[in-house]
Amino acid sequence: MPEDAEMLLAKVFDAEPSNKRAGELKQEALKQRAERKRRLELIEKMQAARSLWTQQKYAECAEILTKLQKEYPEEDEIPRLLQTAREDQAEEERKQNLEKARNLLAARRYAECRSVLSSCRRRSRQSEVSSLLNIGRRQANQQKLQKIIEARSLLASRAFDECISILLVLEKDHPSDEEMKGYSPPRVASG
Repeated sequence: MPEDAEMLLAKVFDAEPSNKRAGELKQEALKQRAERKRRLELIEKMQAARSLWTQQKYAECAEILTKLQKEYPEEDEIPRLLQTAREDQAEEERKQNLEKARNLLAARRYAECRSVLSSCRRRSRQSEVSSLLNIGRRQANQQKLQKIIEARSLLASRAFDECISILLVLEKDHPSDEEMKGYSPPRVASG
């Protein structure tokens, strides 16, 4: 329909180029066509962003929306969807980090687990993060105590090399633990 109006205006303008009103209407029709084209581009790009969002491709979605926000600052929907995409991305990263921490905890890799959880904790104050950190600390402490008992048993049975080996591993795993300093094997100066 708008194209029909443009064709009629073009015919009137061609027949009477001095018709001021026809010239104004032609300019208005061109402006409206450009605006329709701009709106269609916005709709297509928003659909692409929503599609990426539903596919959980949050970084790509945010990239498109950031560009759209610059092109269409008057559009209220763009910042809302951008905020949602960023929040969903942060939530997805948090879930992945918690899963990674659980796997590290199950593998008894406590130092790495603490590192991942500390990173999560800096970004958010979630009770699940704190809970996993506490479990990790308890299990690491329990493992340390078991190794100390094993080292004492080896010491009592005069298996000094094995005892020292366990103590060196404990010292490496718990470098800031004051309690471990009392169990550290003596250092022999080489020279």
